[in-house]
Amino acid sequence: MSSDLQSVTRTPQGPVRISGPPGLINHWLAPRLLKLQDQFPDLRIALIGEAREASLSRREADLALRLFRPREDALVARKLTKVSYGLYGSKEYLSGRLPKDLDFLGHDESEDHLPQHKWLRAIAGDREFTLRANDLGALLGAVRAGLGLAVLPQTLARHDKALRQVPTSTPAPSRDLWLVFHRDVQRVPAIRAVIDHLVAIIKGERAKSGEGG
Repeated sequence: MSSDLQSVTRTPQGPVRISGPPGLINHWLAPRLLKLQDQFPDLRIALIGEAREASLSRREADLALRLFRPREDALVARKLTKVSYGLYGSKEYLSGRLPKDLDFLGHDESEDHLPQHKWLRAIAGDREFTLRANDLGALLGAVRAGLGLAVLPQTLARHDKALRQVPTSTPAPSRDLWLVFHRDVQRVPAIRAVIDHLVAIIKGERAKSGEGG
């Protein structure tokens, strides 16, 4: 993007590239951009959903959503919120089904080290996962279709009328969600507008839920 031009005009305009895991980009971030688009119609947001971490130092993206805090000195990380998880299945699938007959759906093996997937493995015990998916959208679709239970972000699943959260003996883990950007671009008007918008949106959602600031 042309940061030099924006530094002169001070008007939020042009492209801003935001990278992050596909599930967060598609299901968490995208629905929260409408007010920003209305406020700054000259912004051009490019959403990049990918499993790999885009290099902000090499300008592969302007902003990134990450579920861990980066360690590079040149990067700034703003904690946006906590991502809470739960075990979910479709209401139809769970109706009258005994615990011993439950099927479990997991993410790709490359994510088995993550806290929420370790938690699911502990619940599933020695039962093999009936299905694995490398995309949150695919996993959500499988749960909706009645293929079994999966660990899903509560912000995504709790408002889905087709799903029901399954009580568990141990609470699901939660993870911090970070908005990350390079120090050199944080004053570019378009990037600053996106940062401020997301921070304001999160504060508003916390206030509505009674969590406070």
